[in-house]
Amino acid sequence: MAIHPGWKRGIRIGSVHDGIVTAFIPDTDPNPDAGSTSGGEGIGVDAQGVVYSAQVEQKAIVRYVRK
Repeated sequence: MAIHPGWKRGIRIGSVHDGIVTAFIPDTDPNPDAGSTSGGEGIGVDAQGVVYSAQVEQKAIVRYVRK
C-alpha cells in the first residue's frame, strides 16, 4: 500500500477529461491504521449522481447524496 504524507483518505470525485477533483467524501474512519480498509473499495454512481461505496471493514454499502 502506498503512503502519501499529507493526503486525506476518501473518495475523490472529478473529471476523467481534465483530472480536476470537484468533490471529496472523507474516509469514514477519521484515524485509520496504515493498512486498514475503512473507506470505500468499490464505488458506483447512479444517473442522479448518488454515490455508492462498498466498504470492506464495515461490510456495508454506503449511499452518499449531495445536499
